[in-house]
Amino acid sequence: MKNMIVLKNFPSNIVEEAFVVLKENVKIHKVEMADKKGGKEKEKKQISKQNSIVKEAEMLITEYVDNLQKQEYKVKNENKKMMDKYKKMKKLTILLSIFSVLSTIVILLK
Repeated sequence: MKNMIVLKNFPSNIVEEAFVVLKENVKIHKVEMADKKGGKEKEKKQISKQNSIVKEAEMLITEYVDNLQKQEYKVKNENKKMMDKYKKMKKLTILLSIFSVLSTIVILLK
């Protein structure tokens, strides 16, 4: 079984909960505590390790969500550019068709 953490209650509209799978045999940097009272020190270190893991996971998730939003924005911009080009080409096509019909009529009348 792998080491997993479930992150819930994100302040996000996109992510409801996330499962973080930790790598095996990775040492987490120890955070030194000012209070050194036997058993409480170990509990505080354990809590600080968990907090550092959760903070790193949250950072990675927010970075991933930001990248998704940037990609979505790029797609919208590209679609807008394509629609602008489409409208210009449509106007040009209509104008050229009218010109060709008029030139055909002029040729037939001569």
